[in-house]
Amino acid sequence: MTPEEFEDAWERASPWFEIALRHGGNLWTLDAVKAEILAGRAQFWSNDTASAVTQFVYSPSAKTLSYWLLGGDTQGLRDLLPQAERWGIENDCLVFTGTGRRGFERRFGSAGYKARATVYVKDLRPMVGAMIQ
Repeated sequence: MTPEEFEDAWERASPWFEIALRHGGNLWTLDAVKAEILAGRAQFWSNDTASAVTQFVYSPSAKTLSYWLLGGDTQGLRDLLPQAERWGIENDCLVFTGTGRRGFERRFGSAGYKARATVYVKDLRPMVGAMIQ
């Protein structure tokens, strides 16, 4: 992808990613995600109707390709999965994971993705902000 193609795809994906980041608790900004991609610490996948960001997660037993952000329409995302998965396998990943809303398994279960856990979050930012003032 050329720098111009990246910028065009990023512009298209940004509204989708803003929604995903909001659902994830606004722990990242679009600028910070873009910086991770440009630094090579995350990978950007895109087509005309969907985009994804992946990154490696390491554990003692496996290198994982994690779908960090997903946005766009379901079929467009399904079309991106095989490309990202091939790339993950080429880079020694043994596991693929994604964090998302409950509909993820319904949309991608046919591609082999199954729910294994629920993420519980306690956001201390409001409490810490009040303590600082």
